[in-house]
Amino acid sequence: MTWSVVATCIVCAILLPALGNLVDASTKRRQVFFYGSILTGVWTVFGSILGSNYVWAVALLFTSLTAVTYEVAYLGLGPYLPEIATTDESRNKVSGLRQMGSTAAQLGFAVLTGIPSLFLAAVPMAILGNVVCCLWIFLCAPMAYKALRDRPASSERGNPYAALAKTLKEAKRYPHCFRFLLMHAFSGSAVGSVITQMQTYAAAQGFPADQILILVVVILIFAPISAAAYSFCLNKISPKKHQLFINVLFIAFIIYFSLALQPDSLVLGIVGAVIVGIGFGLFYSLNMANFMKVVPAAHKSEFVGLMGFFGFAFRFVPAAVYGAIVEATNSHAYAFMSIGIWNVLAFLICLTIDFEKGEKDAQAGSNMVINAKIDYIPDPATGPANEVR
Repeated sequence: MTWSVVATCIVCAILLPALGNLVDASTKRRQVFFYGSILTGVWTVFGSILGSNYVWAVALLFTSLTAVTYEVAYLGLGPYLPEIATTDESRNKVSGLRQMGSTAAQLGFAVLTGIPSLFLAAVPMAILGNVVCCLWIFLCAPMAYKALRDRPASSERGNPYAALAKTLKEAKRYPHCFRFLLMHAFSGSAVGSVITQMQTYAAAQGFPADQILILVVVILIFAPISAAAYSFCLNKISPKKHQLFINVLFIAFIIYFSLALQPDSLVLGIVGAVIVGIGFGLFYSLNMANFMKVVPAAHKSEFVGLMGFFGFAFRFVPAAVYGAIVEATNSHAYAFMSIGIWNVLAFLICLTIDFEKGEKDAQAGSNMVINAKIDYIPDPATGPANEVR
């Protein structure tokens, strides 16, 4: 766990919910996505160049900015999902296709940057990889911007933190939505920790760098395959069954990997990487699609920001626990197994979520906002009202 991770978690947790409220009050959603994407590519290159020259404080700033602007871009992009896909099946299909494209691109980058790594030193290789990513963003972001359309503002502009406080006070109207957010805090942190800590654990078990790279490539091969399967074959399964299954899958993987992985057991490691690749593709396909089912339409970006808050506020905890267990017991196996605790908690919370009831609550909340806007007709003699009640 580095200071950049901690700084990023804190900044994103503070900013994202309020920025989401501002995006809801704006008609410029696609501009938020476009400029957030472009800045993400620029900060990535700056951070790698400055970091390689040991200007660590500035590199830390750009590393954090990269993550922040990426999340800001998603505030603009994420709320388009329920507008272009209005049913569970269509949301699942579109979300699966999105994740399939994303993971396929990651696999492509691994290949494109892996070949030059045979001829370049580590630092130039890192810079080249980030430049390639930046160029890819510069190619894709304008095409997405042209394809998307601006939408009317879904809420009124005001103090974003005051509006956020009001939303949190009204949490009892959306109990299943906030349970989902709490579940996401645990499951998202667990899945993210599995992806990073399995490399640490494999290295501790004596795997050389080239074998660890093989495990990463296997994950990236199976992630788009599972995302495609989700999009075309599994999109009719209920959200609750999806969420329960994905947590059970990661719990099973963590137990298997902790107990089975031994030095020079590359085949066993590849089996684990296949499981993670399947889980990785499924988790990031279904999570946003399931969440949008229980989000009030008038507050989509705000709740995407809240999702970012719940994700970042807790993200560094599993890694911190991992490190503490290693320090206390000198056992990476125990430390890796501890990640499963967060999936168990997510599984238990998921049991309490009623997605159908959550969807009705979200629709009722959106109807209240619409009725508030049309219920008051100002008196022509006194002019328009300053406030809609």
